[in-house]
Amino acid sequence: MSNDDYRIVTVNVSQTVGAIPSTLQQTGVIISNGATTLAAKTPKLLTSYAEFTAIANDTAATYAAVNSAVTTFFAQGNSLGIYIMEVGAVVDAGIDAVAAYMADPDVRFYTYLVPVAWDGNAKLVTLGRNNSANTSMVYFFIDTDATAAKYHYKTIKSFVATQKSADPTICNSAAAMWQFISASPSDINKVPPMAFRYLIGVVALVAKGSVKTLLTNNYVNYVGTGAEGGISNTVYFNGMSADGNDLTYWYSVDWIQINVQMALANEIINGSNNPINPLYYNQDGINRLQNRAQGVFNSGVTFGLVNGNPVVWAVPFRTYVKNNPNDYQIGRYAGLSCQYTPMRGFMKIIFNVNVTMQLS
Repeated sequence: MSNDDYRIVTVNVSQTVGAIPSTLQQTGVIISNGATTLAAKTPKLLTSYAEFTAIANDTAATYAAVNSAVTTFFAQGNSLGIYIMEVGAVVDAGIDAVAAYMADPDVRFYTYLVPVAWDGNAKLVTLGRNNSANTSMVYFFIDTDATAAKYHYKTIKSFVATQKSADPTICNSAAAMWQFISASPSDINKVPPMAFRYLIGVVALVAKGSVKTLLTNNYVNYVGTGAEGGISNTVYFNGMSADGNDLTYWYSVDWIQINVQMALANEIINGSNNPINPLYYNQDGINRLQNRAQGVFNSGVTFGLVNGNPVVWAVPFRTYVKNNPNDYQIGRYAGLSCQYTPMRGFMKIIFNVNVTMQLS
């Protein structure tokens, strides 16, 4: 007779495991084209500028450009690390190396800061186009000289083009990328608009208004100042991707993709390990998945990523299996949906004034 036979109560324990937040949107890499001693396609995490100097190949022809990228990135603050990856000095081969790495990465990166020497390269443009689907969560930050009529990236969502500085020791895109991946969305740390973010260690573009209008019309960002608002800080004008959308638009879309997928997968896995309340393919199971997805959108509202109060819809169990009879036997349900508007900031304000001599 076992000891259990003498027990009045037997306690069975199951475990519900919470989802670990994704850090994809906090990851970025600076691409080095010959400026380091690292092995090719072997990313190394840098947490300070000093760690770059330890691996730098300061005699290389491209060292100055990469050094300016690392310097400008860490000028924004040391609260955020950045990877660096060596691909060699040959441009086409380097772009091929990045494409090969992206196809089978050791570390998946949300943002790539690519060398200014690659600006306008046809292979780079193709790489960007190949990663511009709504579900592609990758962005290529690059300094460009759009005043020379180089509009290589317009309409391509994956590019974030910024007018390069006249000072070669400054990399404007590095400052912008730091801002983009620095967000850590929460109830008390909302995601602000990318347009007009403060940038440190950069210099405002000196150009006529017509030039700035040209850049804006071609979805190229640039460094300006907050002088119009009585603020002397340098700020990031436009804050858009090369398809013309505000960068926080795509940040929101990516955040929703990441977190809805994780939440639903977490609910299903935990539901398969909970004998008290298993998750079955029935109306109750659909309701639970719907509520879990709704929770993600509710958090998105709180975090400053979702506008309004969008509702997650779910096709009822009986309706769905009647219309999709083959799905039930393979455990497939495609009845969840939601339409929403990402949060964004103001870009232009029109204030109307009527002047009169008539006293009120």
